[in-house]
This record gives sequence, structure tokens and C-alpha cells, in this order.
Amino acid sequence: MKRIIGGVVFLVSALSAAHAADIPLVTKAPTPLYTNWTGLYAGVHIGGAWADKDWVDPPATSIGGHTADGFIFGGQIGYNFQGGPWVAGVEADVSWSDLNGRHVSPFNADLRTKVEGLGSFTGRLGYSWAQSLVYGKAGVGWARDKHQDFFAGALLGQASDTRWGYTLGVGWEQALTPNLSAKLEYNYLDLGTERLTFSGGTLAPFPLDIDQQIHSLKVGVNYRFGPWPLPTR
Repeated sequence: MKRIIGGVVFLVSALSAAHAADIPLVTKAPTPLYTNWTGLYAGVHIGGAWADKDWVDPPATSIGGHTADGFIFGGQIGYNFQGGPWVAGVEADVSWSDLNGRHVSPFNADLRTKVEGLGSFTGRLGYSWAQSLVYGKAGVGWARDKHQDFFAGALLGQASDTRWGYTLGVGWEQALTPNLSAKLEYNYLDLGTERLTFSGGTLAPFPLDIDQQIHSLKVGVNYRFGPWPLPTR
């Protein structure tokens, strides 16, 4: 009995001493860390894309269409500013592409496309939590194309141009370290209809109208220059 009483007295004394020293008996779990997306970043990406092409012999004779598809890879650079969970920024990206497609027109012409490059200049707005960021983007985009018109193996004419339009996209980015993140992104680029003059073949220069939209899906990594602190919320 004396041992039990002595133990109780010792425990009460220890608790009183801990309280007097303001020593917590239970440690509070640390607040989860949230990635700070503010600052300059740059990165690389790789993926695939497909371009839908509709060809028209002016003024309004459809000569069919095709999809040019293939791989893309390139890089991006941008700047983010974070306010609370919201992240706003700007980004420029450029991709080398190898998109190829062809079809035979109702007049037995062999029409071919090669998309050699594409890119965009966009604004971004996203929402972040923990180490994740989801975002949308919108702006202007461009593509570098080469078109050829063959008949019975002979080149009738060809045309190359850089076309501009609008672009929209959505993405998800996940921080891997305070500075390094990985992303998955989809983009839509609408270049509208443009009249091209085909030349350099067996025929005199002739016009064709080509309507084009491009879809791309890519994965990439970004490095944020800093290091930036990881704030709590």
C-alpha cells in the first residue's frame, strides 16, 4: 500500500512539475506542408498530338480530310504568383513535332501533311492543395506546317506556312520536391481556315483552303528556381 501511495504521489508531483514548466504532454501533429508555386520555372515535355485537316478547293469544293498524328517533345518556361490556394501565371512553350497524315481526294490527288512544330503563349489560373495544382490555360498558339499535293506520283505543288490561332488547355501538376514537379497536360489549338498557294510542282501556282485543329497530350517536368519555402495553411 505504501508503494502504491508513494507511486501516486510521485506521478502527481511529476505532472505538476511538467505543467509548471509548460511542457506539453501531447505533441500536436505538424501542419501539413503546402508547395509554394510562386516564382520562375522551366522544364521539358514529351507526348503525342493529332491534327485534323479539312481541305477545300476554292470556292467551296470539299476534297476530303485526314488526321496527321505523331510525337512531340520540347520545353516550357513560365512564372507563377500564388495568393492563398490560387495560382496565376504566364507560360510560353514550344514543341518539335513529327505529325504526318495523308488522304486521297475524290479526284485521286494524294494530299499530304507534315506538322513540324507548334507552340503557345498562355495565361494560367489554378488551384493548389498540399503538393498538387490543377489549372486551366488560354492564349494564342501557332503551328508550322508543310502540305503537298501529288497526282500519279508527280508533285503538283506544295506550300509551307506558320499559322496562328487560339489555344485552350487543362493540366495537373504534382510537386516531387520543393523545386521539382511533374505534370500532365491536354491542349487544344484551333488554327481556323487559311488559303495557301501551292507552287513548285508541275502545275502553275494554285490555291487550296485548309482548316486545321490540333490536340496534344503531354507529360513533363518543371524546375522552380529558388529554393522557395514551403508555407503552411
